[in-house]
Amino acid sequence: MEQGAQIVNDKTLLSFRPSSKGITRSRFGPLDSPQTVTILPLTVFIGPQGTGKSWITQLIYFFRNWEYLLAHYGEVGAPETLLRSVIERLRSGRRALANAFLEHTHNVIWEDGTSRLSFSMNPKTRKIQPLAPWSSTLKTWLEQGDLWRAKAKRRAIFIPAERTYFSRFINFARGMLYHEALPITMREFSELLQAAEHMWELSEHAKWPEGAQRIWQRMTEALSGAIRYERRGRFANMWQWVVENQRAFEIEMASSGQMAGWPLFQALIFTLLANKEHQTFSPSLLAFHVEEPELHLHPKAQRLLTESLLYMVNEGFPVLVTTHSLLILRTINLALQRYQLQLRGSLNSTEDKFSAISPDIVAVYMFVNGKIHNIMDHKTGFVDETKLGDVADAMGEELYNLWFNAEVST
Repeated sequence: MEQGAQIVNDKTLLSFRPSSKGITRSRFGPLDSPQTVTILPLTVFIGPQGTGKSWITQLIYFFRNWEYLLAHYGEVGAPETLLRSVIERLRSGRRALANAFLEHTHNVIWEDGTSRLSFSMNPKTRKIQPLAPWSSTLKTWLEQGDLWRAKAKRRAIFIPAERTYFSRFINFARGMLYHEALPITMREFSELLQAAEHMWELSEHAKWPEGAQRIWQRMTEALSGAIRYERRGRFANMWQWVVENQRAFEIEMASSGQMAGWPLFQALIFTLLANKEHQTFSPSLLAFHVEEPELHLHPKAQRLLTESLLYMVNEGFPVLVTTHSLLILRTINLALQRYQLQLRGSLNSTEDKFSAISPDIVAVYMFVNGKIHNIMDHKTGFVDETKLGDVADAMGEELYNLWFNAEVST
């Protein structure tokens, strides 16, 4: 499947285009088509609401993780039944008919240097059809019975924006976290948090890898406290939030930023621990898809969390982020410039991996007016922040004009 994070010679591409004869331009949901997006180890999507960021992110997540998702959530039948049952539930627990908003039939293509996967989406018949040669692969899988299910491994983690949801229900109403009305992405993340409980119990902080310890430190600084899973006493088998004086309370009583932030930090730490123990994951295979990491966070906390994501990329874990935060772009720009101006192209320490990153493995795209614009300048190694900061600039100009006019009138 996908190449390791530091291998960028064979680019990973996601393309969508009309498949009907005579149709050269159409709409793919909120996006113009045809378009192609190049996916690098760190890929960032920015832009207004409803411009297609989450939709494209979910498609990339599906292609990276298709074997596991089809094995665990696919409805057995014909290859198109297997495929459709998963793709339609990436956004909703019900049959969301994600292709119903298309104007024409579209082909969606994934190319990662070693394979090519593609399917068509037909708005008239509402069919999602795998295309050759992938369709033959799926047919062979179905002929093998349950054997292919046992071999399928998770290769991507989707961390949804609704992270406070997990804090609300993880202690007292866990059934809500796995309800069939939820999209696959949220149910999968619930599975990850549950798996982390066992790792948390068996692992001692002092024996953690250095990177995991530093992410833990960043979490405690960013969120003014730390998560703890209780095994004994009154709060046994519950997640607790611990503040500096060691006073603990149930996680659903924490602040919004703490409830949204700890599951993300937890996923990063757990993955590093699981990888160390050779239990589940391999760095070149596991990718993180993070929706709005800035959710409810103070600016300093946003920087600390973004630096933790940079560390994961530098350790070989691909990361894809959707964001509206100028501070996240600024943190990435600082890391890009530090890599080029101070480190001169080398990462010599664990701390370097938190604070620097090579521009060769970074892609940043702006979604606006149906287009996907690349705003990462690989000649300068810098992200064009003005594409996200122009709103604040316009407000600053408006404020200046109000001041100036007030001074003139007096």
